[in-house]
Amino acid sequence: MVRVSGIFLDQTPGSLVGAFLDLTSGTLRLTLSEPMKVASLVPELLVIQSGASDVYTTTGVQLSRGAIPISNDGITVSYNLSSADLNAIKTNTQLGISTSTTFLKALPGFIVDMAGVNATGTPANASIDASFESDLSRPSLLSYSLTMQNGSLPVVLSLKFTESMVADQVDITEFTLLSGREPGAQSFTFTGHANKSMHDTDTIHVTLLDSDILTMRSATPNVARDANSTYLILTSKAASDMNSQDVLAILQPSALRAALFDIDMEQPSVLAFDLDLKRGFVILTMSEAIVLETVDLTQLRIQNDKNSSRASQNFSLEFSAVQSDVASKFTVEIQLDSATLDAFKTSRSTGRLENYTFLAIESSFCLDRANNSFALLDDPVVLQVQNITLDDAAPIASHVSIDMNISILSISFNEPIDIFSTNIAAQISITTAIGELAYVNLSGYSVASLYESQFSRVLHLQMTKEDSNELKRSGQIATSVLNTAVSFGNDLVMDTNNVWNLPSELQCSGFTPDFSSPKLLNWTLDEDSGILGLKFDEPAFLGFTSFNVSSGTIIFQLSEPANLNFFNASARSGPCATSNLRTRL
Repeated sequence: MVRVSGIFLDQTPGSLVGAFLDLTSGTLRLTLSEPMKVASLVPELLVIQSGASDVYTTTGVQLSRGAIPISNDGITVSYNLSSADLNAIKTNTQLGISTSTTFLKALPGFIVDMAGVNATGTPANASIDASFESDLSRPSLLSYSLTMQNGSLPVVLSLKFTESMVADQVDITEFTLLSGREPGAQSFTFTGHANKSMHDTDTIHVTLLDSDILTMRSATPNVARDANSTYLILTSKAASDMNSQDVLAILQPSALRAALFDIDMEQPSVLAFDLDLKRGFVILTMSEAIVLETVDLTQLRIQNDKNSSRASQNFSLEFSAVQSDVASKFTVEIQLDSATLDAFKTSRSTGRLENYTFLAIESSFCLDRANNSFALLDDPVVLQVQNITLDDAAPIASHVSIDMNISILSISFNEPIDIFSTNIAAQISITTAIGELAYVNLSGYSVASLYESQFSRVLHLQMTKEDSNELKRSGQIATSVLNTAVSFGNDLVMDTNNVWNLPSELQCSGFTPDFSSPKLLNWTLDEDSGILGLKFDEPAFLGFTSFNVSSGTIIFQLSEPANLNFFNASARSGPCATSNLRTRL
């Protein structure tokens, strides 16, 4: 054995001679010119860039401290990139796409050789061509959070994946929320999104549609009430990574529970209200969605003054109805009952003028989706109406009836009418049925004295004696609902907004026959001609089995008349329907 007489340490610095980037495993493999101290690797002095020259360094990804580098021989060093670095490479659409877009820049001292000499960096404006293997691993959803609406803020679903994703390739319609993992759990599949944005390279925030949240709350009320009722499943088409690898599907037995559920803590409030007299609705604009089933209409009233103690008119909405099929979750539509709607239409102020229309709301009015009660800023909350839509639609006759006993024709409309606007010159025809030619055109009529106010839904018309007798005399019309129809034009009466009625032709739906006995008004007896003249107050049917004429104490027994003559009987009347009769004895 010979003793070494001298040692000359290696003073030649090592260098980087090759690199391989594996995006599937997230590994960067370095090939060095000589064995190096692996533990001395400084990742911060390495830059992965899309071009060879230094101009690409500023747009590249400077590595950060990750896992401990590994090497068996000190020449080939494997280094697992940090999640942040790997995601940064994947999200850079100009970097790591192929070998022509993958270069490694090394700065001096990125590693030290066995003699403690710093390795050289890559030359200026030059980088090592890195071999490249694209990402072939499929991403998966790691966790998610759901921030429910907090007042006017949107509902946001935040999705955290195992790697960088493309926000534009997240299809929210492939995601379904469940109330639990068990069979039969309620489920809701999203129909779209309002907005999507990337956060921290691997997290995507999706702003959900208001319409989806409304439908989910009404159709699947057990879903997303809290963290324990919020589970998520998705199909493989729900998202894809930077290399277009589809996400791994999640099925119901493995549904992912929400990692964070931010419940709504803000109380709902009414921002504004409108009154639509044409449709018959009070429309409330809410600060957020509410549970329609919790609405208590006894807590609402419409009054004529902002100060409730000064209000002289108060209209309760107790008998109105909440519409459950509204399109917007921020809108509550209340259909007024007919009595309240009529009261507004006939009012001179409340419900007709903005300065005299206020909504008073008590604290128990409603709950929101998180069971927050109505925000009572004042007791009660009072809002002035924002818009009033007057009813410009023409009134429509709904049905008619005739009382032949008192000669009154009654016409009912679908809204209040102004009795004082009745056009007594308008033509009204009475026929045997709809579509038949006029049998009797009323020659005149007047408004019956049956009203306590100017406005009513029913117009009562007093027929003239002549027209009433004409109907009675015919024997073929106005004897029941089956042979009585009424028609009139568009100039009979106006509604409370001065709109004339629509023309109508209606079969009679109510009929009262004449049950009063005819009265003998006067009689005459011509002894020379033997003619007895009788005048009744209406057409009468006469029989002559016995008939006595009394003059003082003398009674004449009349035999069957030789002939009868009728007067004031139309050509259509029968031989025994008249109010004037002469008979030859």
